[in-house]
Amino acid sequence: MPPACAASKSISSSISTLAAKDLASSDDEMDLTLVNSDNDEDSYDSDLHRDDEDSEDECSEEEEEEEEEEEEEEEEEDEDNEEEEDGDESIVLGKRKRGRPAKKPDATADSLPTPRQIEYTTSIYTPDQIAMPRGSRGPPVSEIFSFKSTEPWPVVKSRIRHNIKTALNLTAPIDLDDYNVLFTIPRHVKDPIVLNDSTKYKQLVSNALKIKTHPAAKIIVEPKAASASADKENDDKAKGKKGGKKTKVPNARDILPGNVALNDKIAAIREKWKCPGVTLTLKGEEFATINKPPNNELFDKLDPRALAARSPLLHRRLELNQQKAAAVNNTPQININFSPELVGLFG
Repeated sequence: MPPACAASKSISSSISTLAAKDLASSDDEMDLTLVNSDNDEDSYDSDLHRDDEDSEDECSEEEEEEEEEEEEEEEEEDEDNEEEEDGDESIVLGKRKRGRPAKKPDATADSLPTPRQIEYTTSIYTPDQIAMPRGSRGPPVSEIFSFKSTEPWPVVKSRIRHNIKTALNLTAPIDLDDYNVLFTIPRHVKDPIVLNDSTKYKQLVSNALKIKTHPAAKIIVEPKAASASADKENDDKAKGKKGGKKTKVPNARDILPGNVALNDKIAAIREKWKCPGVTLTLKGEEFATINKPPNNELFDKLDPRALAARSPLLHRRLELNQQKAAAVNNTPQININFSPELVGLFG
């Protein structure tokens, strides 16, 4: 019983004893009390009973409020304990009931999520594109394939090698160490990350599975500098070497006044002494004929569509001339030196 209720009952009992003593000591109003004793006692008793009932009601209400407060405090403590336990537990299956320990799920280390299909897009650059600036490389050769997220790294690695051989028209086996293989994930991995082992492959899969619908990944393949030069022979589209730097034709305003007159005289001399091949045949067989072209390097070139780069007849004549010159140079030379005394005898 609460102390407030006990105090109220003790006060009511003390009031009733004092009232009884006052009635016993009063003689003057005996008759009045005797006459009104029944009514007074009834009213007095009723008042006392009302006070007692009121006090009991108040006590009961206070007790109920205290019990409710205690229950609320207990519920708050239970909720705090549940929150602390929930923070320690990673996953709780089902709704937790009071008085029962939470069940922990059976989790295995390094377990992948539910298998899902991942779409891979391989963008493969050719060696010529790598040699160009990044802004002028042009679009790469793209291939698309799909695998489940549970596929091991060697399977995906083999498919990437197959796509590289197909895109670059290679016949010999290739090694991924000769290429820079990178990957990106839309909206999750913007900066390219190197893809060269199973650890990076797991990172690719975990980031790709963050996409709720249609997981996808982009794989970028760039040949390294060493492999780019080695594979140049296998590239059918390899371009020839660029020619040397062409000399710029001087502007007329840039020519000095003293050289203008000299240039005019040189041009006139060239026109005078220019000898076309037709005029050589008219001069006689000792100069040139149809079967014996002029022995001059200007007449060595043939039509670019011809199989040979030089006239076979002229080429044979040049070889004979070189052999004759070599034979003349190989003749021994004999030098005889006479002493001054011997020269004086004949002088």
